Amino acid sequence: MQLQKGPLRVRHLLWKSILGSNPNFGDVKFQEVYFPLGAWSPDMTNQELQLGKLMNENLQNVIQAIGSGLRQSQSWSQDELNSLLEGALRELKELPPCVQGYSRWVFATAVRSDALWKSREQPWTGPAELDPYDYLIRPANETSSA
Repeated sequence: MQLQKGPLRVRHLLWKSILGSNPNFGDVKFQEVYFPLGAWSPDMTNQELQLGKLMNENLQNVIQAIGSGLRQSQSWSQDELNSLLEGALRELKELPPCVQGYSRWVFATAVRSDALWKSREQPWTGPAELDPYDYLIRPANETSSA
């Protein structure tokens, strides 16, 4: 079974269903948090400025990691790849204040009960209002009309 990148509502419902139907967990909650992707506003708190700087550094590291993968694929010439990566890193380092990017993170929490771990009484089934293929990749041997 492989999860696909379906709509966020589908993924949230999926995880809420999985955690909520587990007899060992209760009080399932989801929280969406938006992190700034740079320190771009003078109105930001010190915490937001620090977080924005860290997220920007993380993005720079992600770009370098993607570049390493692309180098191994050999689908780009070294000059093209170096130019692309340098441009992307330069854009991140020199973001003008009018560019205000955010990254959305979703956190799921559940409270584990103090009782001994117990198995589900019934196998887990997905939310009734969703087609299973809203969140699972259809096996290659099944047609899209199934």
